Parts: sequence; C-alpha cells; structure tokens
Amino acid sequence: MSQNPILSAADIRAELARRKISKAQLARETGIYYPYLIEVLQGYRPALRMRRIITNHLKKRSVV
Repeated sequence: MSQNPILSAADIRAELARRKISKAQLARETGIYYPYLIEVLQGYRPALRMRRIITNHLKKRSVV
C-alpha cells in the first residue's frame, strides 16, 4: 500500500468543493493549464502525473 496515495479525479473535485477552492485557483497555484485541468478533473484524461501534482499541492496547502 502506498504511503502517499494519489487522489482520483472525483476525490480532487470533492476536496476542492470542501475547501472552497475554484478550479481556476487550483490551475494558477499548480501551474497546470486550465483547459487541461478541466479534462483531468472530468476524468477524460488519466493524468497520473497531474493528479500527483494536485494531490501534493493539496497536502501542502492543508499543512499551512
């Protein structure tokens, strides 16, 4: 079992809603191109690397 599981697209959407973070804000903070981010969050792209970046960003953001 992985120590740092990567969030699924659905989990990321839920976490954004829970924290009241917009997709545009997440795109700015992570440097991910907004249209690509939307495709990732809608599940059109598996984007394991992008989901890892987002997961790590959300973890760091919660520590602060």
